[in-house]
Amino acid sequence: MSIIVLKDVQIIFKPSSTSVTSYDLSDHIRSITLSTSYDLFETTQITDTAKKRVPGLADNSVTFEFLQDFDSALTMEQVFNDYDSNTSPDTSWIGTIRWCEIKPKSSAVSVTNPKYAFEVTLSEWTPLNGEAGAISTVNVTWPIYGQIYKYTT
Repeated sequence: MSIIVLKDVQIIFKPSSTSVTSYDLSDHIRSITLSTSYDLFETTQITDTAKKRVPGLADNSVTFEFLQDFDSALTMEQVFNDYDSNTSPDTSWIGTIRWCEIKPKSSAVSVTNPKYAFEVTLSEWTPLNGEAGAISTVNVTWPIYGQIYKYTT
């Protein structure tokens, strides 16, 4: 059994799946969780001795812990590119969709290094978070718009 230690994860954001412009935020993300859950519907019948359930639609989301950076063309500006970030609080980006690609390692896509790709709906942002003397981080959980695609080639 192969155990994976996350130390070379690659996380790319793009305005769309076909965009040539991409933003590698791998060095500004402390942690990531890609998750899927399903709506469950009970189908138990009166003669059953245990509950029965069938899965419905998938509910996908991604959680990031960003290392905050206000420098030009870094975390905040790259995630929210094409939107005015000079207004406080800026909410013009809420509900916008960004293409995201994640690989466990920055090397080529393969069976042992799959690429997960999806559209993420930007739904929340905390521009400043932290305590005295600590690194400022931003924790977000964004819903995924549709399905998660897994590529092995």
